Amino acid sequence: AGGGGGGGGGDSGAAEEIPAALTAEAEPLIELFGEETARCLFSKQWQQRDQGLAKVLQALGSAPPSRAGRVVPTLLKRLLADKSPAVYLSALKVMQSLSQLNDEQGKSLDLRSAMEAPLAAVVGKLSEVNSRVKNESSDVLDSLTQLSSVGCLAVTQQLFRLPKQPAWKVVLSRLEFAQSLMNKMELNAANGLTLDSFLPLVQAGLNSTNAETRTLAAEVVAALHKTFGPRGIDAVLKGVDSEATKKLVRDKVGGGVGGPPQAAAAPTAPAPPAQPAPTPKRGAAPAGAGARKPGAGGGGAGGAAPAASPSGRGGAGRGKPPAGGGKAAPPAAAGAPPADKQAGAEDPVEDAKQADDYRAKAEAGDVDAQYNLALCYEEGTGCEKNLEEAARWFAKAAEQGDADAQFSLGVCYHEGKGVVKDDARAIELWTRAAKQNNADAMFILGWGGGEGGEGGEGAAVGGN
Repeated sequence: AGGGGGGGGGDSGAAEEIPAALTAEAEPLIELFGEETARCLFSKQWQQRDQGLAKVLQALGSAPPSRAGRVVPTLLKRLLADKSPAVYLSALKVMQSLSQLNDEQGKSLDLRSAMEAPLAAVVGKLSEVNSRVKNESSDVLDSLTQLSSVGCLAVTQQLFRLPKQPAWKVVLSRLEFAQSLMNKMELNAANGLTLDSFLPLVQAGLNSTNAETRTLAAEVVAALHKTFGPRGIDAVLKGVDSEATKKLVRDKVGGGVGGPPQAAAAPTAPAPPAQPAPTPKRGAAPAGAGARKPGAGGGGAGGAAPAASPSGRGGAGRGKPPAGGGKAAPPAAAGAPPADKQAGAEDPVEDAKQADDYRAKAEAGDVDAQYNLALCYEEGTGCEKNLEEAARWFAKAAEQGDADAQFSLGVCYHEGKGVVKDDARAIELWTRAAKQNNADAMFILGWGGGEGGEGGEGAAVGGN
Protein backbone atom coordinates (compact mmCIF):
# COMPACT_ATOMS: atom_id res chain seq x y z
CA ALA A 1 0.00 0.00 0.00
CA GLY A 2 1.49 3.35 -1.04
CA GLY A 3 0.75 6.67 0.68
CA GLY A 4 0.45 9.88 -1.30
CA GLY A 5 1.66 13.14 0.25
CA GLY A 6 -0.74 15.47 -1.55
CA GLY A 7 -3.58 17.39 0.09
CA GLY A 8 -6.14 15.33 -1.82
CA GLY A 9 -5.09 12.15 -0.07
CA GLY A 10 -4.11 9.62 -2.74
CA ASP A 11 -4.90 5.89 -2.52
CA SER A 12 -3.02 4.58 0.53
CA GLY A 13 -4.65 1.16 0.66
CA ALA A 14 -7.59 -0.03 2.67
CA ALA A 15 -8.24 1.76 5.93
CA GLU A 16 -7.78 -0.22 9.13
CA GLU A 17 -10.63 -1.43 11.28
CA ILE A 18 -12.29 1.08 13.60
CA PRO A 19 -10.99 0.61 17.18
CA ALA A 20 -13.53 -0.91 19.55
CA ALA A 21 -13.35 2.16 21.81
CA LEU A 22 -14.62 4.32 18.94
CA THR A 23 -17.39 2.03 17.68
CA ALA A 24 -20.20 3.98 19.36
CA GLU A 25 -18.95 7.29 17.92
CA ALA A 26 -18.54 5.74 14.46
CA GLU A 27 -21.94 4.06 14.31
CA PRO A 28 -23.97 7.14 13.20
CA LEU A 29 -21.36 7.83 10.49
CA ILE A 30 -21.56 4.23 9.27
CA GLU A 31 -25.36 4.50 9.00
CA LEU A 32 -25.14 7.79 7.13
CA PHE A 33 -22.08 7.36 4.87
CA GLY A 34 -21.18 3.66 4.96
CA GLU A 35 -18.56 1.60 6.75
CA GLU A 36 -15.75 2.25 4.27
CA THR A 37 -16.05 6.02 4.68
CA ALA A 38 -16.24 5.70 8.46
CA ARG A 39 -13.10 3.54 8.55
CA CYS A 40 -11.28 6.21 6.57
CA LEU A 41 -12.44 8.94 8.93
CA PHE A 42 -11.10 7.07 11.97
CA SER A 43 -7.87 5.90 10.33
CA LYS A 44 -4.46 6.61 11.85
CA GLN A 45 -3.22 7.74 8.42
CA TRP A 46 -3.92 11.36 7.58
CA GLN A 47 -4.30 10.48 3.88
CA GLN A 48 -7.15 8.13 4.74
CA ARG A 49 -8.85 10.71 6.96
CA ASP A 50 -8.53 13.27 4.19
CA GLN A 51 -10.00 10.79 1.71
CA GLY A 52 -12.87 10.03 4.11
CA LEU A 53 -13.73 13.73 4.31
CA ALA A 54 -13.74 13.95 0.51
CA LYS A 55 -16.30 11.11 0.47
CA VAL A 56 -18.42 12.88 3.09
CA LEU A 57 -18.33 16.09 1.07
CA GLN A 58 -19.48 14.21 -2.02
CA ALA A 59 -22.27 12.39 -0.15
CA LEU A 60 -23.69 15.40 1.71
CA GLY A 61 -25.89 16.43 -1.18
CA SER A 62 -27.79 13.14 -1.12
CA ALA A 63 -27.78 12.48 2.64
CA PRO A 64 -30.88 13.28 4.71
CA PRO A 65 -30.12 16.92 5.67
CA SER A 66 -31.57 16.93 9.18
CA ARG A 67 -29.70 13.74 10.08
CA ALA A 68 -26.49 15.12 8.56
CA GLY A 69 -26.99 18.24 10.68
CA ARG A 70 -26.96 16.08 13.82
CA VAL A 71 -24.16 13.66 12.89
CA VAL A 72 -21.56 15.68 10.94
CA PRO A 73 -20.85 18.36 13.62
CA THR A 74 -19.58 15.59 15.93
CA LEU A 75 -17.22 14.47 13.16
CA LEU A 76 -16.10 18.06 12.61
CA LYS A 77 -15.31 18.45 16.31
CA ARG A 78 -12.85 15.57 15.93
CA LEU A 79 -11.24 16.43 12.59
CA LEU A 80 -11.02 20.21 13.01
CA ALA A 81 -8.60 19.36 15.81
CA ASP A 82 -6.51 17.18 13.47
CA LYS A 83 -2.78 17.89 13.42
CA SER A 84 -2.65 17.52 9.63
CA PRO A 85 -3.29 20.85 7.86
CA ALA A 86 -4.67 18.95 4.85
CA VAL A 87 -7.24 17.16 6.99
CA TYR A 88 -8.18 20.38 8.77
CA LEU A 89 -8.71 22.22 5.49
CA SER A 90 -10.88 19.37 4.16
CA ALA A 91 -12.93 19.48 7.36
CA LEU A 92 -13.45 23.22 6.77
CA LYS A 93 -14.95 22.45 3.36
CA VAL A 94 -17.34 19.92 4.91
CA MET A 95 -18.31 22.47 7.58
CA GLN A 96 -19.10 25.12 5.00
CA SER A 97 -21.02 22.71 2.77
CA LEU A 98 -23.11 21.40 5.69
CA SER A 99 -24.00 24.98 6.68
CA GLN A 100 -25.44 25.62 3.22
CA LEU A 101 -27.87 22.68 3.29
CA ASN A 102 -31.64 23.10 3.54
CA ASP A 103 -33.85 20.73 5.50
CA GLU A 104 -36.62 18.55 4.05
CA GLN A 105 -39.00 21.55 4.04
CA GLY A 106 -36.53 23.69 2.11
CA LYS A 107 -35.52 25.81 5.11
CA SER A 108 -31.97 26.36 6.34
CA LEU A 109 -30.76 23.91 8.94
CA ASP A 110 -30.45 25.29 12.46
CA LEU A 111 -26.85 24.43 13.35
CA ARG A 112 -26.18 27.10 15.96
CA SER A 113 -25.99 24.73 18.91
CA ALA A 114 -24.44 21.78 17.06
CA MET A 115 -21.67 23.97 15.64
CA GLU A 116 -20.50 25.36 18.98
CA ALA A 117 -17.44 23.09 19.31
CA PRO A 118 -16.49 23.22 15.60
CA LEU A 119 -16.72 27.02 15.63
CA ALA A 120 -14.49 27.18 18.71
CA ALA A 121 -11.90 25.04 16.89
CA VAL A 122 -11.94 27.28 13.80
CA VAL A 123 -11.71 30.49 15.85
CA GLY A 124 -8.66 28.97 17.54
CA LYS A 125 -6.98 28.69 14.13
CA LEU A 126 -7.13 32.44 13.50
CA SER A 127 -3.73 32.73 15.22
CA GLU A 128 -2.27 29.77 13.30
CA VAL A 129 1.25 30.19 11.90
CA ASN A 130 0.29 28.37 8.69
CA SER A 131 -1.01 31.25 6.59
CA ARG A 132 -3.31 29.10 4.47
CA VAL A 133 -4.94 27.56 7.55
CA LYS A 134 -5.32 31.00 9.11
CA ASN A 135 -6.74 32.69 6.01
CA GLU A 136 -9.17 29.92 5.09
CA SER A 137 -10.38 29.75 8.69
CA SER A 138 -11.09 33.47 8.59
CA ASP A 139 -12.88 33.16 5.23
CA VAL A 140 -15.09 30.30 6.43
CA LEU A 141 -15.99 32.11 9.67
CA ASP A 142 -16.83 35.21 7.66
CA SER A 143 -19.12 33.22 5.35
CA LEU A 144 -20.83 31.52 8.31
CA THR A 145 -21.76 34.89 9.81
CA GLN A 146 -23.86 35.49 6.67
CA LEU A 147 -25.71 32.15 6.79
CA SER A 148 -28.93 31.79 8.76
CA SER A 149 -27.98 28.20 9.67
CA VAL A 150 -25.14 29.53 11.87
CA GLY A 151 -25.19 33.33 11.92
CA CYS A 152 -23.03 36.07 13.34
CA LEU A 153 -24.07 35.54 16.97
CA ALA A 154 -22.86 31.92 17.04
CA VAL A 155 -19.49 33.01 15.61
CA THR A 156 -18.97 35.99 17.90
CA GLN A 157 -19.85 33.95 21.00
CA GLN A 158 -16.77 31.84 20.27
CA LEU A 159 -14.68 34.78 19.07
CA PHE A 160 -15.07 36.68 22.33
CA ARG A 161 -14.62 33.60 24.54
CA LEU A 162 -10.92 34.04 25.35
CA PRO A 163 -8.77 31.28 26.82
CA LYS A 164 -7.20 31.95 30.21
CA GLN A 165 -4.07 34.12 29.88
CA PRO A 166 -4.20 34.26 26.07
CA ALA A 167 -0.98 34.87 24.13
CA TRP A 168 -0.81 38.23 22.37
CA LYS A 169 -1.03 36.53 18.96
CA VAL A 170 -4.37 35.01 19.97
CA VAL A 171 -5.69 38.41 21.06
CA LEU A 172 -4.32 40.14 17.96
CA SER A 173 -5.87 37.63 15.55
CA ARG A 174 -9.27 37.91 17.21
CA LEU A 175 -9.12 41.69 17.20
CA GLU A 176 -8.35 41.58 13.48
CA PHE A 177 -11.39 39.41 12.78
CA ALA A 178 -13.61 41.46 15.10
CA GLN A 179 -12.54 44.62 13.30
CA SER A 180 -13.45 43.07 9.94
CA LEU A 181 -16.91 42.16 11.31
CA MET A 182 -17.45 45.73 12.51
CA ASN A 183 -17.07 46.91 8.92
CA LYS A 184 -19.77 44.49 7.68
CA MET A 185 -22.26 43.84 10.45
CA GLU A 186 -24.44 46.04 12.63
CA LEU A 187 -23.23 46.42 16.19
CA ASN A 188 -26.17 44.98 18.07
CA ALA A 189 -27.13 42.14 20.39
CA ALA A 190 -28.60 40.05 17.57
CA ASN A 191 -25.12 39.80 16.04
CA GLY A 192 -23.35 39.45 19.38
CA LEU A 193 -21.55 42.73 18.72
CA THR A 194 -22.27 44.73 21.86
CA LEU A 195 -19.99 46.80 24.04
CA ASP A 196 -20.14 44.17 26.79
CA SER A 197 -19.16 41.41 24.37
CA PHE A 198 -16.16 43.40 23.07
CA LEU A 199 -14.99 44.44 26.54
CA PRO A 200 -12.82 41.42 27.56
CA LEU A 201 -11.13 41.25 24.15
CA VAL A 202 -10.28 44.94 23.83
CA GLN A 203 -9.06 45.12 27.42
CA ALA A 204 -6.84 42.09 26.82
CA GLY A 205 -5.51 43.86 23.73
CA LEU A 206 -4.89 47.16 25.50
CA ASN A 207 -3.07 45.39 28.34
CA SER A 208 -0.98 43.29 25.94
CA THR A 209 2.81 43.36 26.01
CA ASN A 210 2.77 43.62 22.21
CA ALA A 211 2.66 47.11 20.71
CA GLU A 212 0.81 46.09 17.52
CA THR A 213 -1.90 44.44 19.60
CA ARG A 214 -2.33 47.52 21.79
CA THR A 215 -2.57 49.77 18.74
CA LEU A 216 -5.19 47.60 17.04
CA ALA A 217 -7.19 47.36 20.27
CA ALA A 218 -7.19 51.17 20.48
CA GLU A 219 -8.47 51.36 16.88
CA VAL A 220 -11.29 48.95 17.73
CA VAL A 221 -12.17 51.07 20.77
CA ALA A 222 -12.28 54.17 18.56
CA ALA A 223 -14.73 52.37 16.26
CA LEU A 224 -16.85 51.32 19.25
CA HIS A 225 -16.90 54.95 20.40
CA LYS A 226 -18.76 55.93 17.23
CA THR A 227 -21.64 53.64 18.21
CA PHE A 228 -21.63 53.56 22.00
CA GLY A 229 -20.19 56.98 22.82
CA PRO A 230 -17.97 58.12 25.73
CA ARG A 231 -19.78 56.03 28.35
CA GLY A 232 -18.65 52.87 26.63
CA ILE A 233 -15.06 54.04 26.37
CA ASP A 234 -14.95 54.90 30.06
CA ALA A 235 -15.94 51.29 30.78
CA VAL A 236 -13.11 50.03 28.57
CA LEU A 237 -10.48 52.25 30.19
CA LYS A 238 -11.39 51.13 33.71
CA GLY A 239 -9.76 47.79 32.94
CA VAL A 240 -6.58 49.24 31.40
CA ASP A 241 -3.42 49.34 33.53
CA SER A 242 -1.12 51.67 31.58
CA GLU A 243 -1.64 55.43 31.51
CA ALA A 244 0.32 55.50 28.25
CA THR A 245 -2.15 53.05 26.71
CA LYS A 246 -5.07 55.12 27.95
CA LYS A 247 -3.51 58.09 26.20
CA LEU A 248 -3.17 56.01 23.04
CA VAL A 249 -6.90 55.24 23.19
CA ARG A 250 -7.79 58.89 23.74
CA ASP A 251 -5.62 59.87 20.79
CA LYS A 252 -7.32 57.30 18.54
CA VAL A 253 -10.78 58.37 19.71
CA GLY A 254 -9.95 62.02 19.31
CA GLY A 255 -8.96 63.12 22.80
CA GLY A 256 -10.92 64.11 25.84
CA VAL A 257 -12.44 60.65 26.42
CA GLY A 258 -11.98 58.85 29.69
CA GLY A 259 -9.47 61.42 30.90
CA PRO A 260 -9.09 63.02 34.32
CA PRO A 261 -11.24 66.07 35.17
CA GLN A 262 -9.85 69.22 33.59
CA ALA A 263 -9.94 72.87 34.55
CA ALA A 264 -11.60 75.31 32.18
CA ALA A 265 -9.37 75.90 29.18
CA ALA A 266 -9.51 76.93 25.57
CA PRO A 267 -11.54 74.39 23.55
CA THR A 268 -8.58 73.36 21.41
CA ALA A 269 -6.08 72.94 24.25
CA PRO A 270 -5.08 69.30 24.86
CA ALA A 271 -5.72 67.92 28.34
CA PRO A 272 -2.46 67.66 30.31
CA PRO A 273 -1.71 64.44 32.20
CA ALA A 274 -2.95 64.49 35.80
CA GLN A 275 0.49 63.71 37.24
CA PRO A 276 3.33 63.91 34.69
CA ALA A 277 5.98 61.26 35.25
CA PRO A 278 9.52 61.16 33.88
CA THR A 279 9.75 59.61 30.44
CA PRO A 280 12.17 56.69 30.00
CA LYS A 281 15.29 57.71 28.17
CA ARG A 282 15.50 56.73 24.57
CA GLY A 283 18.71 56.69 22.57
CA ALA A 284 20.14 60.06 21.62
CA ALA A 285 19.72 61.14 18.02
CA PRO A 286 22.74 60.20 15.88
CA ALA A 287 25.16 62.84 14.74
CA GLY A 288 23.73 64.85 11.91
CA ALA A 289 20.15 64.31 12.97
CA GLY A 290 19.86 67.68 14.66
CA ALA A 291 20.40 68.82 18.23
CA ARG A 292 17.23 67.11 19.49
CA LYS A 293 17.44 64.31 22.00
CA PRO A 294 14.41 62.03 21.71
CA GLY A 295 12.49 61.24 24.87
CA ALA A 296 12.19 63.33 28.01
CA GLY A 297 8.60 64.09 27.08
CA GLY A 298 9.49 67.07 24.89
CA GLY A 299 10.72 68.04 21.47
CA GLY A 300 14.35 68.49 22.49
CA ALA A 301 16.71 71.39 22.09
CA GLY A 302 16.09 71.98 18.43
CA GLY A 303 12.31 71.85 18.73
CA ALA A 304 12.20 70.43 15.21
CA ALA A 305 10.41 67.20 16.00
CA PRO A 306 7.01 66.40 17.50
CA ALA A 307 6.64 67.08 21.20
CA ALA A 308 6.02 63.49 22.22
CA SER A 309 6.23 60.09 20.65
CA PRO A 310 2.88 58.75 19.42
CA SER A 311 4.08 55.29 20.35
CA GLY A 312 2.34 55.60 23.68
CA ARG A 313 5.41 56.05 25.89
CA GLY A 314 5.88 59.80 25.88
CA GLY A 315 5.17 61.32 29.25
CA ALA A 316 4.01 58.40 31.35
CA GLY A 317 6.79 55.94 31.94
CA ARG A 318 6.54 52.22 31.17
CA GLY A 319 5.81 48.93 32.81
CA LYS A 320 4.62 48.33 36.34
CA PRO A 321 6.53 48.83 39.57
CA PRO A 322 7.05 45.75 41.71
CA ALA A 323 4.54 46.98 44.26
CA GLY A 324 2.15 49.87 44.81
CA GLY A 325 0.54 52.13 42.26
CA GLY A 326 1.83 54.46 39.60
CA LYS A 327 3.84 53.76 36.48
CA ALA A 328 7.43 52.69 36.52
CA ALA A 329 10.14 54.59 34.70
CA PRO A 330 13.88 53.97 34.57
CA PRO A 331 15.50 55.45 37.67
CA ALA A 332 17.09 58.29 35.71
CA ALA A 333 15.10 60.43 33.30
CA ALA A 334 16.32 61.22 29.80
CA GLY A 335 18.79 64.04 29.60
CA ALA A 336 18.94 64.43 33.38
CA PRO A 337 22.13 65.36 35.24
CA PRO A 338 24.16 62.67 37.02
CA ALA A 339 22.31 60.93 39.86
CA ASP A 340 24.37 62.59 42.59
CA LYS A 341 23.30 66.00 41.30
CA GLN A 342 19.58 65.27 40.93
CA ALA A 343 17.07 66.48 43.43
CA GLY A 344 15.54 63.45 45.06
CA ALA A 345 17.75 60.99 43.14
CA GLU A 346 16.95 57.31 43.61
CA ASP A 347 18.87 55.38 46.24
CA PRO A 348 21.34 52.90 44.62
CA VAL A 349 19.72 50.05 46.53
CA GLU A 350 16.30 51.02 45.21
CA ASP A 351 17.75 51.35 41.71
CA ALA A 352 19.07 47.80 41.94
CA LYS A 353 15.71 46.49 43.18
CA GLN A 354 13.95 48.21 40.30
CA ALA A 355 16.41 46.78 37.78
CA ASP A 356 15.94 43.30 39.27
CA ASP A 357 12.18 43.68 38.97
CA TYR A 358 12.52 44.72 35.32
CA ARG A 359 14.81 41.73 34.72
CA ALA A 360 12.35 39.21 36.17
CA LYS A 361 9.47 40.59 34.10
CA ALA A 362 11.62 40.96 30.98
CA GLU A 363 12.67 37.32 31.12
CA ALA A 364 8.97 36.42 31.34
CA GLY A 365 8.35 38.31 28.07
CA ASP A 366 7.00 41.66 29.33
CA VAL A 367 7.89 44.07 26.52
CA ASP A 368 7.84 47.19 28.73
CA ALA A 369 10.21 45.55 31.22
CA GLN A 370 12.50 44.48 28.37
CA TYR A 371 12.71 48.07 27.18
CA ASN A 372 13.29 49.48 30.66
CA LEU A 373 15.92 46.84 31.47
CA ALA A 374 17.76 47.84 28.30
CA LEU A 375 17.75 51.44 29.54
CA CYS A 376 19.18 50.34 32.88
CA TYR A 377 22.04 48.53 31.16
CA GLU A 378 22.59 51.47 28.81
CA GLU A 379 22.96 53.92 31.72
CA GLY A 380 24.40 51.59 34.33
CA THR A 381 21.48 52.39 36.61
CA GLY A 382 20.79 49.67 39.16
CA CYS A 383 23.26 47.37 37.42
CA GLU A 384 26.66 47.47 35.78
CA LYS A 385 26.67 49.39 32.50
CA ASN A 386 26.69 46.91 29.62
CA LEU A 387 25.94 48.15 26.11
CA GLU A 388 25.82 44.62 24.69
CA GLU A 389 23.09 43.67 27.17
CA ALA A 390 21.29 46.94 26.45
CA ALA A 391 21.22 46.15 22.74
CA ARG A 392 20.12 42.58 23.44
CA TRP A 393 17.10 43.67 25.48
CA PHE A 394 16.21 46.44 23.03
CA ALA A 395 16.23 43.72 20.35
CA LYS A 396 13.89 41.48 22.35
CA ALA A 397 11.38 44.30 22.78
CA ALA A 398 11.78 45.33 19.13
CA GLU A 399 10.97 41.78 18.03
CA GLN A 400 7.63 42.12 19.82
CA GLY A 401 6.84 45.16 17.68
CA ASP A 402 7.66 47.89 20.21
CA ALA A 403 8.34 51.13 18.32
CA ASP A 404 10.45 52.76 21.06
CA ALA A 405 12.71 49.72 21.22
CA GLN A 406 13.00 49.62 17.43
CA PHE A 407 14.09 53.24 17.46
CA SER A 408 16.63 52.73 20.28
CA LEU A 409 18.06 49.59 18.71
CA GLY A 410 18.45 51.56 15.48
CA VAL A 411 20.54 54.10 17.40
CA CYS A 412 22.68 51.26 18.73
CA TYR A 413 23.35 50.05 15.19
CA HIS A 414 23.99 53.55 13.87
CA GLU A 415 26.52 54.33 16.61
CA GLY A 416 27.93 50.81 17.02
CA LYS A 417 26.86 50.69 20.68
CA GLY A 418 26.84 47.08 21.83
CA VAL A 419 26.50 45.82 18.26
CA VAL A 420 28.52 46.01 15.06
CA LYS A 421 27.84 49.34 13.36
CA ASP A 422 25.33 48.85 10.53
CA ASP A 423 23.58 51.92 9.12
CA ALA A 424 21.39 49.86 6.79
CA ARG A 425 20.06 47.90 9.75
CA ALA A 426 19.55 51.17 11.68
CA ILE A 427 17.45 52.66 8.89
CA GLU A 428 15.44 49.44 8.65
CA LEU A 429 14.63 49.60 12.37
CA TRP A 430 13.83 53.31 12.29
CA THR A 431 11.52 52.73 9.32
CA ARG A 432 9.62 50.05 11.25
CA ALA A 433 9.29 52.42 14.20
CA ALA A 434 8.26 55.35 12.01
CA LYS A 435 5.50 53.28 10.42
CA GLN A 436 4.06 53.06 13.93
CA ASN A 437 4.21 56.88 14.09
CA ASN A 438 7.22 57.00 16.42
CA ALA A 439 8.08 60.71 16.34
CA ASP A 440 11.82 60.21 16.97
CA ALA A 441 12.20 57.77 14.09
CA MET A 442 10.12 59.96 11.79
CA PHE A 443 12.30 62.95 12.68
CA ILE A 444 15.56 61.12 12.00
CA LEU A 445 14.32 59.72 8.69
CA GLY A 446 13.09 63.11 7.61
CA TRP A 447 9.53 61.94 7.14
CA GLY A 448 6.96 64.67 6.84
CA GLY A 449 4.93 63.49 9.83
CA GLY A 450 2.14 61.79 7.88
CA GLU A 451 1.27 58.32 9.07
CA GLY A 452 3.40 55.78 7.28
CA GLY A 453 4.67 58.47 4.91
CA GLU A 454 8.17 58.07 3.56
CA GLY A 455 9.06 61.53 2.44
CA GLY A 456 12.81 61.28 2.24
CA GLU A 457 13.87 58.10 4.02
CA GLY A 458 17.20 58.61 5.70
CA ALA A 459 17.29 62.29 4.84
CA ALA A 460 18.13 63.38 8.37
CA VAL A 461 20.62 60.61 9.11
CA GLY A 462 24.19 61.76 9.36
CA GLY A 463 27.21 59.53 9.08
CA ASN A 464 29.69 58.98 11.87
